[in-house]
Amino acid sequence: MIKLVAFDWNGTLLPDSKPAWECDNIIFKRYGRKPISYKRFQETFDIPISKYWAANGLDEKVFSEHHKEIHDEFFRIYSAKVAKSRTRAGAKEVLKW
Repeated sequence: MIKLVAFDWNGTLLPDSKPAWECDNIIFKRYGRKPISYKRFQETFDIPISKYWAANGLDEKVFSEHHKEIHDEFFRIYSAKVAKSRTRAGAKEVLKW
């Protein structure tokens, strides 16, 4: 008997990588960095997130000093963008199961 089915929300149930990339580019611009391509976003995304920001030119010291503002700004913009997103095809049916 199946007792647990777990899904990764980001990218699996909700196609949110492009909205996340768009948010990141807004933040890069705010901190005087050039925007990155979607391909670069996919190639460099990493955890801990500070590695990703550093790989794309945001100094670790700057990130460390401003991580709360970066986090808050990201989620403010991201929330507005994904509110317009739809779940992936078939996701609702699977979740009802």
